[in-house]
Amino acid sequence: MNKVFRLSSLIFGIVFFAVFMTAACVAYYMTAGVFVTANLAALYAVLGALGALAIMFRRYLFASFFYTGCALGWATGHYVSTLKGDFAPTAGVIATFFLIGAFSLVGLILEWGLFRRRSRKKAEQRQAEREAEERRQQALLADQQAKAEEARQAAQEAKKAEEAESAPAQQ
Repeated sequence: MNKVFRLSSLIFGIVFFAVFMTAACVAYYMTAGVFVTANLAALYAVLGALGALAIMFRRYLFASFFYTGCALGWATGHYVSTLKGDFAPTAGVIATFFLIGAFSLVGLILEWGLFRRRSRKKAEQRQAEREAEERRQQALLADQQAKAEEARQAAQEAKKAEEAESAPAQQ
């Protein structure tokens, strides 16, 4: 039976969640000079939980692209937010979530490709096993038919031999 997730991947996911939350809060504190707000902490928790779930379900390719998108999105968003202009903070948030979404989409597409490849491989393996079983069944049936034919021929020969022995005795 193929387990959906294992204890080791659960622990690994929890560790990644804790590291992500710590890194996000520390990075915000170092750049903004104040501790994160509750709304921002909730956003970090949701993002961290998404990455941890990907790790827990052993979708490492998606998780790596997701965390890369989070890091690059944060760096880009921070840079764009520091530019001059009224729209700069909003553009920073847009840039952040665009990069997170783009990298997540790439990771999701790659995971889907791996899933399809694995599914196709398993289907081919099942088909090969089914064909081998059918060949084995046909060989077994042919062997049984050959044995039945041999037994029938032996019975006919025994009957002929018995008839040959009894025919001179009757005359």
